[in-house]
Amino acid sequence: MRYETLKLEERGETLIVRLNRPEKLNAFDTNLIGELISLCRELKTDLSTRFVVFTGEGRAFSSGADLGGMQSGGGSGRIAPEDAARLGQFSGQELMRSVEQLEQVTLAAVNGVCLGAGVALILACDFRFATESADFGLPETNIGYFFTWGSSPRLTRIVGPSRAKEWIMTCDRIDAERAREWGLVDHVVPDDQLLKQCEALIARIAANGPVSVRLTKKLVNAYALQGMADLFVCEPELATQITLTGEPEQMVRAYLERRGKAR
Repeated sequence: MRYETLKLEERGETLIVRLNRPEKLNAFDTNLIGELISLCRELKTDLSTRFVVFTGEGRAFSSGADLGGMQSGGGSGRIAPEDAARLGQFSGQELMRSVEQLEQVTLAAVNGVCLGAGVALILACDFRFATESADFGLPETNIGYFFTWGSSPRLTRIVGPSRAKEWIMTCDRIDAERAREWGLVDHVVPDDQLLKQCEALIARIAANGPVSVRLTKKLVNAYALQGMADLFVCEPELATQITLTGEPEQMVRAYLERRGKAR
């Protein structure tokens, strides 16, 4: 399958997946989300690929959601904002579950900025590497939303409840070293060593039994993800309710105005 927003590179048993919207700093729109879901479906029957590395094309991993390109109706005509929010949750949750449930071992290689949806993607990966110049942020409450796609509990599981609440509520940016202190990333490496260091870990894992590695991933995930199922049911409804308040529309408009003046 040919992809517009992904650039794929095979390196033996490893597939390098580059988010490929560099002109938008690899921001997530409906097309990118859909193509990532399609890729995960392909990987389900790909027995030759054992490792998948997600990274960004150009100078960023991802700047988060493309506020101008997240028309969750998928181009199917006019749709009420509250319904668009709910449908967006379905596709976002499907993407995160698809990445999380891949048979392959997954690594996030964070180059540069990683915001919002980009953070959601790396939380769904098995291992996370970041360059020394990488920085991270969750701007959701600044535009009237919460950290969605099932990502708030994933973040809480990794960094703890207080830290998760503070980061989401303040929208603070953190650097790579702080991200490592929190456990958000596992390794911080020089900018020119990112993929090389990912491949070094891959080589260490690949030397061991493929079946035992695959089952270990499933067992650890089964334990770590306990208690998340109920959220997947209610989160789309929460997105609908917050949209009906009008807060996201007002805050997104104000955010875009501020960004326009800053240019």
